[in-house]
Amino acid sequence: WRNVRLFSELMGCNFASHIAPILVGGEQETLQMSEKLLKSGYHVTAIRPPTVPPGTSRLRVAISASHSEDQIKGIATALKQLGIDVGASRFFFNYTRIFPEIEGAAAAPQASKL
Repeated sequence: WRNVRLFSELMGCNFASHIAPILVGGEQETLQMSEKLLKSGYHVTAIRPPTVPPGTSRLRVAISASHSEDQIKGIATALKQLGIDVGASRFFFNYTRIFPEIEGAAAAPQASKL
């Protein structure tokens, strides 16, 4: 659980499991974030319909005991660089900074409680 606690601390949230679902909302945005993370060396799965309801696509971050402290710090940094800002158990995304090409990106971002 050491790594889950470290990831929680770095992200500013209390994850209760080694699986950390991060709600993004749109399928396209979620897939793009997953691809950008993979290019950065982090395999973070995009979970989308029909596995989850439409509009609730999410990134599935899996933390294990075999990850090093540097790897945990790295994924937290990579997520934040994608515009993920965790605060008070809510996730907010700045799509306009990361995906200016997405139509409607300036609209209010999705937010979700864990």
